[in-house]
Amino acid sequence: MTDRDQPPPAAETPPENEATGHSASSIRSWALSLLAVLAVFYTLFLASEFLLPVILALLLALLLNPLMHPLRQLRLPDAICAAIVVFGLLGAIAGTGYALSTPAAKWVQEAPGVLYQLQRKVNALRQTVREVSQTAEQVERLAQSPNKPPVVQLQGQGLRDIILARLRSIAIGAVMATFLLYFMLASGDRFLRKLMSTMPTFRDKRRTLEISRRVQGEVSAYLFTFALINIGLAMVTSLTMYLLGLPNPVLWGVLAGVLNFVPYLGPATVLTVLAVVATLTFDQLHAILLPPGAFLVITSLEGQLLTPMILGRRLALSPIVIFLGLIFWGWLWGVLGALLAVPIMVSIKIVCDHIEPLQPIGVMMER
Repeated sequence: MTDRDQPPPAAETPPENEATGHSASSIRSWALSLLAVLAVFYTLFLASEFLLPVILALLLALLLNPLMHPLRQLRLPDAICAAIVVFGLLGAIAGTGYALSTPAAKWVQEAPGVLYQLQRKVNALRQTVREVSQTAEQVERLAQSPNKPPVVQLQGQGLRDIILARLRSIAIGAVMATFLLYFMLASGDRFLRKLMSTMPTFRDKRRTLEISRRVQGEVSAYLFTFALINIGLAMVTSLTMYLLGLPNPVLWGVLAGVLNFVPYLGPATVLTVLAVVATLTFDQLHAILLPPGAFLVITSLEGQLLTPMILGRRLALSPIVIFLGLIFWGWLWGVLGALLAVPIMVSIKIVCDHIEPLQPIGVMMER
C-alpha cells in the first residue's frame, strides 16, 4: 500500500470529559463552601450561650487594651493591671446602674399611669394639630375609665419562669465574660507568641506578627474611639435634656449613648422615647417638640460629621452592610447581637483589609 492510499491521520481532539470534569469540580467546590457557611451559621446559632460571652469579652479586651499601657509603664504585673482595669469597669457599670435604678424603676412602675396620661395629652393635641392616628385609638381603648388608669398585671407561672431563666442565663454569661476578659487582658501577647512558634519559617512568623499587631491595634483604636464618641453623645444629650427641663436627663443620655451602638434604629428609638416623655411633661406644642428636635440635631451632627471625621471614611461601612448586619446578628443573638453588630462588622472588615485573599470582601463592605 502506498502513502497515497493510507487514510489521513485523525485530528487531535481534547478529552471529552475534561470540560465536564472542571465543571463538576467547580460545582462540588461551591457546594462544599455553601455547606461550610451554613454549618458556621448553625454553630453560631446553636452555641450562642457560649459564644456571646466569648465575643463580648474579646471586644471588651480590645476596647480596654489601651488602658493597660499606662499601667504597664508603672512596672506593674499584667495580672494586677488587668485586675485594676476589670474592677474599674465593674465599678463604673455598678455606679451607673445604681444612679439610674431609681428613675428607671419609677418609669417602669408608672407605666400604666403613663399610658393614661399619654392618652389625655394626645386627645388635647389632636384638637390642635388635627391628627388622628391608630396609636391614639389604641391608647383610648387601653384607658376605658376616665378616672382610673389601667393596671397591668403579669399573670401566669410560665412567664415568670421564662423571665427567671433568662435572667439566670444573662447572669451566667456576664460572669463568664468577666472572667474571660480578665484572663485575656492578663495574658497579654502570650497567645500570639505561641501562635508564632507554630509557624514553619521566619517569614511566616513575621507576617503573622505584623497582621496580628495591625488588626489588634486598629480594632482596639476603633472600639475605644467609638466608645468615647458615645460617651460624649450621652453627656451632651443629658445636658441638653436638663437645659430643656426634661425629667431624669441622665437616664435619657445613657440610653442615647448605649443605643448609639445600633445605627439608625438606636437613635430612632431614643427619638421616640424623648417625644413620648416630652408629651407627658409639657403642655405647649413648642416645648414638646424641642427635646426630640434637639436630639435629632445632636445625633445628626454626630453621625454625619463627627464620627466620620474622627474615624475616617475607610472604616465607614456601607448602609446596606449595616442593615444586613443588624438584621443578621439581631436575628441570631437577639438584642445583644444587635448591639454588637457594628463592632463585629467593623472588626471583620479590618481583618479582611489586612489579609490579601479577603481584601475584596473588605472593599465591598466600604461605604
